[in-house]
Amino acid sequence: SEGRIRDIYMSTMLPYDLHFRVGRILTDVEGDHDFYTENDAIFTDFRYDGFEFKKTWGNFSGMAFVGRNTNREHSLYDTVVDPDEGNFMAYGLNLDYATEKWFMGAAGYWFQDDEVQDVGSWGFSTYNVYAGFNFTPAVSLRGTYYFQNLDRDLADTLGFVGAEDNPRAWKAVLNFDQSMLKFTSLRFEYSQTDNMFYGTRDYYGLGADTGQAPSAMTNMPYNNGSTKVFWVRADQKWNDKWSTFLRYYQADFDTAGLDDSKSYAAAITYQYTPAIAFRLIYDLVDYGSGNTGTANNGKDHVVQFRTTLSF
Repeated sequence: SEGRIRDIYMSTMLPYDLHFRVGRILTDVEGDHDFYTENDAIFTDFRYDGFEFKKTWGNFSGMAFVGRNTNREHSLYDTVVDPDEGNFMAYGLNLDYATEKWFMGAAGYWFQDDEVQDVGSWGFSTYNVYAGFNFTPAVSLRGTYYFQNLDRDLADTLGFVGAEDNPRAWKAVLNFDQSMLKFTSLRFEYSQTDNMFYGTRDYYGLGADTGQAPSAMTNMPYNNGSTKVFWVRADQKWNDKWSTFLRYYQADFDTAGLDDSKSYAAAITYQYTPAIAFRLIYDLVDYGSGNTGTANNGKDHVVQFRTTLSF
Protein backbone atom coordinates (compact mmCIF):
# COMPACT_ATOMS: atom_id res chain seq x y z
CA SER A 1 0.00 0.00 0.00
CA GLU A 2 1.02 3.64 -0.33
CA GLY A 3 1.79 4.11 3.36
CA ARG A 4 3.42 7.27 4.67
CA ILE A 5 7.11 6.72 3.82
CA ARG A 6 8.16 8.97 0.94
CA ASP A 7 11.92 8.41 0.88
CA ILE A 8 13.97 5.35 1.76
CA TYR A 9 16.70 4.40 -0.68
CA MET A 10 20.33 3.47 -1.28
CA SER A 11 22.55 5.58 -3.52
CA THR A 12 25.92 5.08 -5.19
CA MET A 13 28.04 6.37 -8.05
CA LEU A 14 28.33 4.28 -11.21
CA PRO A 15 31.00 4.60 -13.90
CA TYR A 16 31.02 7.84 -15.94
CA ASP A 17 29.87 9.83 -12.86
CA LEU A 18 26.35 8.41 -13.12
CA HIS A 19 24.45 8.84 -9.86
CA PHE A 20 22.21 5.86 -9.07
CA ARG A 21 19.47 5.40 -6.46
CA VAL A 22 17.26 2.40 -5.69
CA GLY A 23 14.36 2.20 -3.23
CA ARG A 24 11.36 4.41 -2.51
CA ILE A 25 12.23 7.74 -4.10
CA LEU A 26 10.51 11.13 -4.11
CA THR A 27 10.61 13.18 -7.31
CA ASP A 28 9.38 16.78 -7.49
CA VAL A 29 10.55 19.07 -10.30
CA GLU A 30 8.15 21.86 -9.27
CA GLY A 31 9.42 21.76 -5.69
CA ASP A 32 13.05 21.76 -6.83
CA HIS A 33 12.44 25.01 -8.74
CA ASP A 34 10.25 26.84 -6.18
CA PHE A 35 7.00 26.65 -8.13
CA TYR A 36 5.00 26.38 -4.91
CA THR A 37 5.36 27.16 -1.22
CA GLU A 38 3.62 25.06 1.45
CA ASN A 39 1.16 23.84 -1.18
CA ASP A 40 1.72 21.10 -3.75
CA ALA A 41 2.80 20.58 -7.32
CA ILE A 42 0.24 20.40 -10.12
CA PHE A 43 1.72 17.02 -11.04
CA THR A 44 5.43 16.41 -10.37
CA ASP A 45 5.40 15.72 -6.60
CA PHE A 46 5.12 11.94 -6.20
CA ARG A 47 7.09 8.95 -5.04
CA TYR A 48 7.76 5.56 -6.61
CA ASP A 49 9.49 2.28 -5.80
CA GLY A 50 12.22 1.76 -8.37
CA PHE A 51 15.46 3.01 -9.88
CA GLU A 52 16.75 6.50 -10.66
CA PHE A 53 19.70 7.54 -12.82
CA LYS A 54 21.07 11.10 -12.82
CA LYS A 55 23.93 12.69 -14.73
CA THR A 56 25.31 16.25 -14.72
CA TRP A 57 27.34 17.96 -17.46
CA GLY A 58 28.21 21.46 -16.23
CA ASN A 59 24.96 23.44 -16.08
CA PHE A 60 23.00 20.67 -17.78
CA SER A 61 21.51 17.71 -15.91
CA GLY A 62 19.41 14.71 -16.86
CA MET A 63 17.34 12.34 -14.75
CA ALA A 64 15.51 9.14 -15.68
CA PHE A 65 13.56 6.68 -13.55
CA VAL A 66 11.53 3.50 -13.78
CA GLY A 67 9.30 2.20 -11.00
CA ARG A 68 5.93 1.16 -9.64
CA ASN A 69 3.65 1.98 -6.69
CA THR A 70 3.44 5.71 -7.36
CA ASN A 71 0.85 7.87 -5.67
CA ARG A 72 -0.11 9.47 -8.99
CA GLU A 73 -2.76 6.82 -9.55
CA HIS A 74 -6.37 7.90 -9.32
CA SER A 75 -8.39 7.26 -6.16
CA LEU A 76 -11.05 5.47 -8.21
CA TYR A 77 -8.45 2.84 -9.05
CA ASP A 78 -7.39 2.60 -5.42
CA THR A 79 -10.84 2.18 -3.90
CA VAL A 80 -12.83 0.44 -6.63
CA VAL A 81 -10.37 -1.85 -8.37
CA ASP A 82 -7.50 -2.70 -6.04
CA PRO A 83 -7.12 -1.31 -2.51
CA ASP A 84 -3.38 -2.00 -2.72
CA GLU A 85 -3.02 -0.09 -6.05
CA GLY A 86 0.37 -0.35 -7.77
CA ASN A 87 -0.88 -1.80 -11.07
CA PHE A 88 1.06 0.71 -13.18
CA MET A 89 4.59 0.87 -14.52
CA ALA A 90 5.94 4.42 -14.27
CA TYR A 91 8.70 5.94 -16.40
CA GLY A 92 10.11 9.46 -16.19
CA LEU A 93 12.68 11.68 -17.89
CA ASN A 94 13.70 15.22 -16.92
CA LEU A 95 16.25 17.44 -18.72
CA ASP A 96 17.29 20.66 -17.02
CA TYR A 97 19.65 23.58 -17.70
CA ALA A 98 20.29 26.13 -14.93
CA THR A 99 22.48 29.20 -14.39
CA GLU A 100 22.55 31.77 -11.60
CA LYS A 101 20.07 33.98 -13.52
CA TRP A 102 17.74 31.54 -15.25
CA PHE A 103 16.73 27.93 -15.76
CA MET A 104 14.70 25.91 -18.23
CA GLY A 105 13.73 22.29 -18.59
CA ALA A 106 11.45 19.65 -20.07
CA ALA A 107 10.07 16.43 -18.62
CA GLY A 108 7.92 13.47 -19.57
CA TYR A 109 6.11 10.94 -17.39
CA TRP A 110 4.54 7.74 -18.71
CA PHE A 111 2.19 5.52 -16.66
CA GLN A 112 1.51 2.18 -18.30
CA ASP A 113 -1.58 0.45 -16.93
CA ASP A 114 -1.48 -3.32 -16.34
CA GLU A 115 -5.15 -3.33 -17.48
CA VAL A 116 -6.30 -5.69 -14.75
CA GLN A 117 -9.62 -3.84 -14.32
CA ASP A 118 -12.75 -4.56 -16.38
CA VAL A 119 -13.21 -1.02 -17.69
CA GLY A 120 -10.40 -0.94 -20.24
CA SER A 121 -7.09 0.91 -20.24
CA TRP A 122 -6.27 3.62 -17.70
CA GLY A 123 -2.77 4.50 -18.90
CA PHE A 124 -1.74 8.14 -19.34
CA SER A 125 1.25 10.34 -20.12
CA THR A 126 2.17 13.84 -18.94
CA TYR A 127 4.61 16.27 -20.58
CA ASN A 128 6.02 19.39 -18.95
CA VAL A 129 8.11 22.40 -19.98
CA TYR A 130 9.20 25.02 -17.47
CA ALA A 131 11.47 28.05 -17.10
CA GLY A 132 12.40 30.80 -14.67
CA PHE A 133 14.35 34.07 -14.57
CA ASN A 134 15.83 36.04 -11.65
CA PHE A 135 15.63 39.75 -12.52
CA THR A 136 17.49 40.54 -9.28
CA PRO A 137 18.30 38.43 -6.21
CA ALA A 138 14.94 39.65 -4.82
CA VAL A 139 12.65 39.45 -7.88
CA SER A 140 11.91 36.32 -9.89
CA LEU A 141 9.42 35.08 -12.48
CA ARG A 142 8.83 31.44 -13.39
CA GLY A 143 6.29 29.43 -15.31
CA THR A 144 5.36 25.81 -15.99
CA TYR A 145 3.12 24.23 -18.66
CA TYR A 146 1.69 20.70 -18.81
CA PHE A 147 -0.15 18.69 -21.42
CA GLN A 148 -1.50 15.16 -21.07
CA ASN A 149 -2.73 12.21 -23.07
CA LEU A 150 -5.32 10.11 -21.21
CA ASP A 151 -6.43 6.71 -22.42
CA ARG A 152 -10.03 6.95 -23.61
CA ASP A 153 -11.34 4.63 -20.88
CA LEU A 154 -9.63 6.68 -18.17
CA ALA A 155 -11.11 9.98 -19.43
CA ASP A 156 -14.59 8.42 -19.64
CA THR A 157 -14.28 7.10 -16.06
CA LEU A 158 -12.98 10.36 -14.59
CA GLY A 159 -15.55 12.59 -16.27
CA PHE A 160 -18.11 11.30 -18.75
CA VAL A 161 -18.19 9.43 -22.04
CA GLY A 162 -16.45 11.62 -24.59
CA ALA A 163 -14.73 13.87 -22.01
CA GLU A 164 -11.55 15.73 -22.99
CA ASP A 165 -8.59 13.33 -23.08
CA ASN A 166 -5.83 15.88 -23.85
CA PRO A 167 -6.08 18.31 -20.91
CA ARG A 168 -3.65 21.16 -20.24
CA ALA A 169 -2.45 23.06 -17.16
CA TRP A 170 -0.12 26.00 -16.57
CA LYS A 171 1.03 28.30 -13.79
CA ALA A 172 3.01 31.55 -13.49
CA VAL A 173 4.75 32.72 -10.29
CA LEU A 174 6.01 36.25 -9.54
CA ASN A 175 7.97 36.65 -6.31
CA PHE A 176 9.25 39.76 -4.47
CA ASP A 177 11.55 39.04 -1.52
CA GLN A 178 11.32 40.90 1.79
CA SER A 179 14.86 42.18 1.26
CA MET A 180 13.40 44.40 -1.48
CA LEU A 181 10.08 45.46 0.10
CA LYS A 182 11.60 45.67 3.62
CA PHE A 183 8.45 44.96 5.67
CA THR A 184 7.07 41.94 3.79
CA SER A 185 7.57 39.60 0.88
CA LEU A 186 4.91 39.23 -1.83
CA ARG A 187 4.27 36.16 -3.95
CA PHE A 188 1.66 36.07 -6.73
CA GLU A 189 0.57 32.90 -8.51
CA TYR A 190 -1.93 32.42 -11.33
CA SER A 191 -2.85 28.99 -12.62
CA GLN A 192 -5.28 27.61 -15.17
CA THR A 193 -5.99 23.87 -15.12
CA ASP A 194 -8.36 21.98 -17.38
CA ASN A 195 -10.83 20.22 -15.13
CA MET A 196 -9.99 16.88 -16.77
CA PHE A 197 -6.29 17.26 -15.90
CA TYR A 198 -5.20 14.12 -14.06
CA GLY A 199 -2.90 15.33 -11.30
CA THR A 200 -3.10 16.90 -7.85
CA ARG A 201 -6.68 18.16 -7.61
CA ASP A 202 -6.12 20.28 -4.52
CA TYR A 203 -2.65 21.71 -5.06
CA TYR A 204 -3.49 24.79 -2.97
CA GLY A 205 -4.57 22.77 0.07
CA LEU A 206 -3.39 23.84 3.51
CA GLY A 207 0.00 22.39 4.37
CA ALA A 208 1.82 19.42 2.92
CA ASP A 209 -1.08 16.93 3.02
CA THR A 210 -3.41 18.39 0.43
CA GLY A 211 -6.94 17.10 0.54
CA GLN A 212 -6.79 16.52 4.31
CA ALA A 213 -8.50 19.81 5.21
CA PRO A 214 -11.19 22.05 3.70
CA SER A 215 -9.87 24.01 0.73
CA ALA A 216 -11.18 26.48 -1.82
CA MET A 217 -10.34 23.93 -4.53
CA THR A 218 -12.42 21.13 -3.01
CA ASN A 219 -15.31 21.73 -5.44
CA MET A 220 -13.14 21.32 -8.57
CA PRO A 221 -15.11 18.97 -10.88
CA TYR A 222 -14.15 16.63 -13.70
CA ASN A 223 -15.62 18.20 -16.85
CA ASN A 224 -14.50 20.09 -19.96
CA GLY A 225 -14.16 23.45 -18.22
CA SER A 226 -10.98 25.03 -16.78
CA THR A 227 -10.31 26.07 -13.19
CA LYS A 228 -8.60 29.46 -12.80
CA VAL A 229 -6.85 30.30 -9.54
CA PHE A 230 -5.39 33.61 -8.35
CA TRP A 231 -3.23 33.22 -5.23
CA VAL A 232 -1.25 35.79 -3.22
CA ARG A 233 0.79 35.45 -0.04
CA ALA A 234 2.70 37.98 2.08
CA ASP A 235 5.34 36.77 4.57
CA GLN A 236 6.81 38.96 7.30
CA LYS A 237 9.91 38.02 9.29
CA TRP A 238 9.99 40.37 12.28
CA ASN A 239 13.11 39.00 13.97
CA ASP A 240 14.90 35.71 14.59
CA LYS A 241 12.00 34.49 16.76
CA TRP A 242 8.75 35.72 15.20
CA SER A 243 7.29 35.58 11.71
CA THR A 244 3.80 35.85 10.20
CA PHE A 245 2.03 35.46 6.89
CA LEU A 246 -1.25 36.41 5.22
CA ARG A 247 -2.65 34.46 2.28
CA TYR A 248 -5.64 34.78 -0.07
CA TYR A 249 -6.75 32.85 -3.12
CA GLN A 250 -9.81 32.46 -5.30
CA ALA A 251 -10.85 29.57 -7.58
CA ASP A 252 -13.21 29.92 -10.57
CA PHE A 253 -14.32 26.47 -11.80
CA ASP A 254 -15.84 27.57 -15.14
CA THR A 255 -18.85 25.35 -14.40
CA ALA A 256 -22.56 26.15 -14.25
CA GLY A 257 -23.91 25.53 -10.76
CA LEU A 258 -20.54 26.10 -9.04
CA ASP A 259 -19.83 29.43 -7.38
CA ASP A 260 -16.29 30.81 -7.04
CA SER A 261 -14.53 29.65 -3.87
CA LYS A 262 -12.27 31.84 -1.73
CA SER A 263 -9.77 31.23 1.06
CA TYR A 264 -8.40 33.69 3.64
CA ALA A 265 -5.57 32.62 5.96
CA ALA A 266 -3.31 34.13 8.61
CA ALA A 267 -0.47 32.50 10.56
CA ILE A 268 2.10 33.22 13.24
CA THR A 269 5.32 31.25 13.87
CA TYR A 270 7.53 31.26 16.96
CA GLN A 271 11.08 29.88 16.58
CA TYR A 272 11.57 28.51 20.09
CA THR A 273 15.10 27.25 19.38
CA PRO A 274 17.05 26.86 16.12
CA ALA A 275 15.65 23.30 15.97
CA ILE A 276 12.08 23.77 17.28
CA ALA A 277 9.31 25.99 15.90
CA PHE A 278 5.60 26.38 16.71
CA ARG A 279 3.05 27.70 14.24
CA LEU A 280 -0.65 28.56 14.45
CA ILE A 281 -2.75 29.02 11.28
CA TYR A 282 -6.36 30.08 10.79
CA ASP A 283 -7.99 29.50 7.39
CA LEU A 284 -11.49 30.63 6.38
CA VAL A 285 -12.83 28.82 3.30
CA ASP A 286 -15.88 30.31 1.54
CA TYR A 287 -17.39 27.90 -1.01
CA GLY A 288 -20.07 30.38 -2.11
CA SER A 289 -23.75 29.52 -2.29
CA GLY A 290 -26.15 27.70 -4.58
CA ASN A 291 -23.62 25.01 -5.52
CA THR A 292 -25.35 21.97 -6.98
CA GLY A 293 -24.85 18.24 -6.56
CA THR A 294 -22.43 17.09 -3.86
CA ALA A 295 -20.39 20.34 -3.92
CA ASN A 296 -19.78 22.16 -0.64
CA ASN A 297 -21.70 25.32 0.22
CA GLY A 298 -21.22 28.01 2.82
CA LYS A 299 -18.08 28.38 4.92
CA ASP A 300 -15.54 26.16 6.65
CA HIS A 301 -13.02 27.13 9.33
CA VAL A 302 -9.63 25.46 9.80
CA VAL A 303 -7.28 25.91 12.77
CA GLN A 304 -3.92 24.18 12.47
CA PHE A 305 -1.19 24.02 15.12
CA ARG A 306 2.13 22.64 13.94
CA THR A 307 5.33 21.80 15.79
CA THR A 308 8.43 21.47 13.61
CA LEU A 309 11.57 19.65 14.74
CA SER A 310 14.76 20.00 12.69
CA PHE A 311 17.61 17.53 13.04
